[in-house]
Amino acid sequence: MFLYQKKLQFLGIYGIFIETFRLIFTARVIFSQITLAFILPLSLLIFTLSQSSSNPWTFHSFSFNFTLFFFSAVFFFLSTSAAVFSAACTFTDCRITFHHLILVAPKISIQLLVTFLCLIIDFLAFNFIALSATTPIAIMIPLLLNYEPMEFLTQFLILLLCIEMMFYFGLIWQISSVVSVFEADSYGFEAIARSKEVIKGKMMMGLILLILICFPVGVVVFVVHYGIVVESALVRVGIMGSVWIYSFMMFLLSGTVLYLVCRLFKGERIEESTLSDHLQGYFPIKSEYVKVEGDSDIETSLVV
Repeated sequence: MFLYQKKLQFLGIYGIFIETFRLIFTARVIFSQITLAFILPLSLLIFTLSQSSSNPWTFHSFSFNFTLFFFSAVFFFLSTSAAVFSAACTFTDCRITFHHLILVAPKISIQLLVTFLCLIIDFLAFNFIALSATTPIAIMIPLLLNYEPMEFLTQFLILLLCIEMMFYFGLIWQISSVVSVFEADSYGFEAIARSKEVIKGKMMMGLILLILICFPVGVVVFVVHYGIVVESALVRVGIMGSVWIYSFMMFLLSGTVLYLVCRLFKGERIEESTLSDHLQGYFPIKSEYVKVEGDSDIETSLVV
């Protein structure tokens, strides 16, 4: 990407943040276009959905909320696919335009959707097993000990476990989305298994990285919600939106850098030529490359 691969494999949390900022700065034009075209509409849709206070069980309200949710999901997968694909192209030193992203984003989004649905199934199965194991313990400990503070402690530990599981599956989704783009025919349960394999040994660093990315959003939501800083609703929305867009972009791109760090740390060298050929295969019209073979400038921008 910007450091030699031997140096990239030894990056820590601070180094991943620095490398992510370098990635954004190097391809700032394409990432700005992704933000305006996908992430900004996604932010507006999520905000509108969160502010919908009408009765959700009426037909019109349900239709309206479902429409918002549907388009939020569409822009979520489009923004994820576009950002990760652009990061992969930047790693291989290939130039792309927003037109190229429009061509590849729908195909990658379908792969990400399959991976996301498989992750939900994995999450529900894990929760079912975990709750089956912890619920009897949570009920029996206060009864056996007959000590009220112990009941509070048990509930606190269960809450802590739930939060940890949310961050864990958030991290798995972060890496799975990158695996679905970087590795050929790897999506769904295969991408989830591969992401768990890749992140092994760097799990704690990945969780801390994810917490640090989400932390600004939590702080701003708390501060703005209670009106500690500003009273203007428009300013509050602007602050929350800006921080959310920043954190979401950092979530997507830091996951790409973390994926590279984990693979290189395990000694899995990434061949840029192989990755470039794989990324080129996402384009639906492969003849486009052959037509401009004589123009070296255009060829460089199309070989992805």
